[in-house]
Amino acid sequence: MAPDRIALYSYAHVTWVAKQQRGFERKHLPDAATKARIMLAAIRRFLDEDYRFIGLDHFARPGDELSRAVVDRTLRRNFMGHTTQAGVDLIGFGPSAISQLSRSYAQSIRDLDGWQAAVADRGLSTLRGHRLSEDDLERRWIIERLICHGELRAGEFEARFGNSFATRYASELEGLGPAVEDGLVEASADGSLRVTPLGRLLVRNLAMVFDRYLADQRESGKPLFSRTV
Repeated sequence: MAPDRIALYSYAHVTWVAKQQRGFERKHLPDAATKARIMLAAIRRFLDEDYRFIGLDHFARPGDELSRAVVDRTLRRNFMGHTTQAGVDLIGFGPSAISQLSRSYAQSIRDLDGWQAAVADRGLSTLRGHRLSEDDLERRWIIERLICHGELRAGEFEARFGNSFATRYASELEGLGPAVEDGLVEASADGSLRVTPLGRLLVRNLAMVFDRYLADQRESGKPLFSRTV
């Protein structure tokens, strides 16, 4: 078939969201090591077929706009995956759809009947939303740079936000210490970061260090996300 672009997603076992998955027990699913081997096999196969590993779960032909965006550092990430459409609003339509606006997020009602009733009643089916703070905007920028470009340039952060990256995120950089020791990421004195080839396989874990909400979510004991591997 030779498509220009491939998105290879890992199966997310989230029974607290998708109740229909409860027929699959974790013991029947591959463990993290097996899933990593499957992903490595896919990467090797796609590279042999002249695809470029864009990152995370995306592959593209050299002439595809995603490949060009990697070279000129314009690659972006939204809820649907990697994209070249920077600075545009993403409007989600349908049950559970998530909309990403410049300074906010909104999710629609999840079940079909509830979604239809809300649309018929008020035209919108918004279940919940989040308005981004200045701190949220900074952290979104940081996480996107790591995931999309595999690097964060401290000078670019300072030019955009007017703060010293190394000073403002000293605790997060300290938290990356074990990843630096494991050869997953390289850190410079000014706080600039570069994800290594090995680190690209675990870039979600590296980016999670900058997620301010993650610690509270873990302490709550309530599952929310699928596994990173």
